[in-house]
Amino acid sequence: MMKAEKFIKVAFVFAVASLFCVGASATQAAYGDTSTYISKIYAGDGGNARDAYLDFAEDVVFDSGGNMYIADTFNNVIRKVDTSNAISTRAGTGSYGDTDGPTGSAEFALPQGIAAKGDGTLFIADTYNHKIRKIAGGTVSTIASDLS
Repeated sequence: MMKAEKFIKVAFVFAVASLFCVGASATQAAYGDTSTYISKIYAGDGGNARDAYLDFAEDVVFDSGGNMYIADTFNNVIRKVDTSNAISTRAGTGSYGDTDGPTGSAEFALPQGIAAKGDGTLFIADTYNHKIRKIAGGTVSTIASDLS
């Protein structure tokens, strides 16, 4: 990738993150140990993407149908914004971890990169697990590991 293309992509990612973080939603939910202020907000699924909360959206990719997929890094999930601007979690529980399996129970550790194949398969750079993960159908699997 050329430097100019990378700059444009990074600028776009931060613009997307800024757009989605504007305006808190009544559907937001905090979890974690709130007595020590170690908590996070993960919210918005099923609603308009503008009302969702993303925590450091590191990378985005579009599929052939115009849907956008976001590596929601600090929330440890992959989010999907469809063409009607509805947001959902494509994969991950929101918990930091290293679990393959059904997309609803898979865990990531700060996913930072994302790529898409023409058939809808997604590839995730699962940064702190030092792995490349694949999302195909309803399953997350590891396709490369020990990449530190």
